[in-house]
Amino acid sequence: MDKIHVPVLAKEAVGFLRVVPGGRYIDCTFGAGGHSKQILSQVGSGGKILGIDRDGKIIEEVRAGFEEYGDGLTMVVGKFSDIEDYAGRYGFENADGILFDLGLSSWQLDDRNRGFSYLDFDASLDMRMGESEMRAKDILNNWDIKDLIRIFKNYGDIDKAKQVAKRIVSSRRAKHFNTVGDLLSVLEGLGKQYYSRRFLARVWQSLRMAVNDEVGELEKGLESAVDLLGAGGRLVVISFHSVEDRIVKNFFRDYSRRCRCPKDLPECACGGQILRRITKKPVVVSGEELDKNIRSKSAKLRVVEKI
Repeated sequence: MDKIHVPVLAKEAVGFLRVVPGGRYIDCTFGAGGHSKQILSQVGSGGKILGIDRDGKIIEEVRAGFEEYGDGLTMVVGKFSDIEDYAGRYGFENADGILFDLGLSSWQLDDRNRGFSYLDFDASLDMRMGESEMRAKDILNNWDIKDLIRIFKNYGDIDKAKQVAKRIVSSRRAKHFNTVGDLLSVLEGLGKQYYSRRFLARVWQSLRMAVNDEVGELEKGLESAVDLLGAGGRLVVISFHSVEDRIVKNFFRDYSRRCRCPKDLPECACGGQILRRITKKPVVVSGEELDKNIRSKSAKLRVVEKI
């Protein structure tokens, strides 16, 4: 393997999982297996890990490097929203710990054929992490202006979402969006007040999240993870932008309340508090880690424990 992926906040994430010998852990975003490898080094011969990733290309690339772990590691190509199905199939109910490392891996960003980076001018506007049928080019060529505004506003926090959407729709008469360069040339026409690295990163984030339904996947994945954890089990989530972090923060806050029922309900029907927050504020990368991996800059780690 000539590609390198550096797992973000690996020491902190594995530390918060409190790995025990013989334990069962689920890595919902296996990727190149950096976090799982550290867990495997601590869990012992009786422990087991279920590694899930929707990107089959990465799993096939790294599979040979994990053969030494034998039955201790089960690798699955699939969405983490289906975690309950996989856990039931492979015996990972009442897990001791579950990890989500959200966002893109370095492998995906560096794949010049998939359009995940706005720096790859000739790359196809694909942005699929897995086998979804929709691609970024399909959104740009076919979605109506209201849906474009919604994703740019909700997924990218873009202030001028309407102007961006209008520019894309009006450009369709003369241009069919196919490559990264096609989109860049249209966005450049918005003017210097828009066209910046920060702005482009947010446009690409919006499209990628829409293609892969990342919000829906995360919400369902978190719900399922809580159901799968055993008492005392921990859920560790690493996010990389404000949209993801808001979802995680609010989910952890709501499930850490003594009661989640509407105030006008005469008695509790939710079953009471389910989680206990371990991190009151998110853990961020150290200066030392940032020096080694600039892509870790925006990472935030949050942890809860099932009661």
